[in-house]
Amino acid sequence: MHVSNKIHELSQNPQYNLLDPKIDGEDLTIQLPHLGSFITLKLRAQMQDELMLREIRYYSPLSGIYLGILDGFIQLIKDKAVEALDRLTPKELDYFLRDANTEKAFEFYTREIYEILSVGEMIYHYFYPKEKTTDFYNKEEQGEYSELSFSEQIEWFEEFMSKFIYPNPAYKDLVLDIIDINKDTIFINSKYEFSNNELRYIVEKFNAEFLTNYHFSL
Repeated sequence: MHVSNKIHELSQNPQYNLLDPKIDGEDLTIQLPHLGSFITLKLRAQMQDELMLREIRYYSPLSGIYLGILDGFIQLIKDKAVEALDRLTPKELDYFLRDANTEKAFEFYTREIYEILSVGEMIYHYFYPKEKTTDFYNKEEQGEYSELSFSEQIEWFEEFMSKFIYPNPAYKDLVLDIIDINKDTIFINSKYEFSNNELRYIVEKFNAEFLTNYHFSL
């Protein structure tokens, strides 16, 4: 298959490949059966207005032009919003890897290229695990969150954190406890140094799940 010079260059000198199969504490390994290979990723995301993929490195024994396309894809997704990673198209990758705007980076979209694009979807689901189709908190069955006993409120809060927040690698060092709850504020205690956006994400997610309008106070 004819490909761009940029792809050839990346296949010979990949920019993000760790070149070492023994990665300490790797975050995610994805099998690539159509390519007869796999990729092991090191990832770090940071919450700003959105959860952004700030650091990404990988190891893969892949070689040849598909290594160049894979390395180009990794360059393309770095610093993108995690929520956009499952929507990247072959055309976007094509344009990113072109030598000139009028010359395609590759002749056609092969199943191997689609498999490389699926890495973005797997990273998305790593940070946002698929949720059950049932409601987490059913207000009709459980009642208003504000009307629960304090012990029940704490129990539901801990279930919320375990389901939606703690599994997210962006909050891997977070430990958070409730001190008190009044009619519109949840008072919390944590040694974690929140950015405004990190705390806002938790508050907005909590209110969306429980259909409430609480403020959080440290």
